Amino acid sequence: CPHTRDDCCDCRKPNPSSILDAQKKFDINLDESYFVGDRNTDIECGDNAGVKTVLVGNTDTEPCNPDYREKDLLSAVTNIILADGKN
Repeated sequence: CPHTRDDCCDCRKPNPSSILDAQKKFDINLDESYFVGDRNTDIECGDNAGVKTVLVGNTDTEPCNPDYREKDLLSAVTNIILADGKN
């Protein structure tokens, strides 16, 4: 999204429109999807879209409730792959 917070657009996170647009365009099953991010707005966006969320290396001071927390992207990807293997 090229907009600023002050623009109050529909495409800026935490609005899930970018996820929902991709879901329609690429026929993505949101029940089997993860949204990985490093900010609280990423987690809120994923929650708003109804996907599982992974918070990576977060330094925000505001609390948020991701489904998973990981120290780095490699750990996030590894654990997503492992979790999908169990389902």
